[in-house]
Amino acid sequence: MAPMNSTERPVELAAAQRATLMEVARDSIEHGLAFGRPLIVTPSEYHRDLKEVRASFVTLQENGQLRGCIGHLEAVQPVVVDVAENAFAAAFRDPRFSPLTAAEWPDVDVHLSLLTTPERMQFSGEADLI
Repeated sequence: MAPMNSTERPVELAAAQRATLMEVARDSIEHGLAFGRPLIVTPSEYHRDLKEVRASFVTLQENGQLRGCIGHLEAVQPVVVDVAENAFAAAFRDPRFSPLTAAEWPDVDVHLSLLTTPERMQFSGEADLI
């Protein structure tokens, strides 16, 4: 479980950990281009914050246009593993797009989103919900 602060939300990752996750995402895509499979990461080799079970989405854009987006709505594994797997899937398994090619890769921007724990919504009726 992620470290919690007084509002019960995961602690924000430091710049170094965010940079590491971006590197893992890019490395997983490059590994996919070379070997046809995602990069295997060993969580124990990473900072403790990257071992926390958190959900992520990886979005790829090519020349400002969506090129792939895959992720999890709920946390299922260490975030460093989640990012590696989702980056590969966004590049090669998004059913809306053909698999990424090496020729496209230089024009692709990678974006990461880390989700917090879902919160139950409280409302008194349909009008309140809307």
